[in-house]
Amino acid sequence: MTAGRAYRGEHCMGGQLVYTPDGDVLDKYLHVLRRASGGFDWGPEADEARIDQLAIALLADSATKNITIDRYREFARYLREEFGGSEWRLPTSDI
Repeated sequence: MTAGRAYRGEHCMGGQLVYTPDGDVLDKYLHVLRRASGGFDWGPEADEARIDQLAIALLADSATKNITIDRYREFARYLREEFGGSEWRLPTSDI
């Protein structure tokens, strides 16, 4: 992986957008595991299912399906506790 590569998230008028390190909109990876088909969210006040789906998508984009399924709950806790505010950046090396 290239140093400085990161996922980014932002709250905007249309909802929450999450981008891959390449600048593409992150797929929801509903085919791996469906917790919330409506989108993503993060932070202490966010809907649990939407945080789960963000964790699933981030893990699935960079790991295997088995790792994603085994670890998404733990990663979702991290997203709830550590990601507040309307924008965030997550280096690929942190996933």
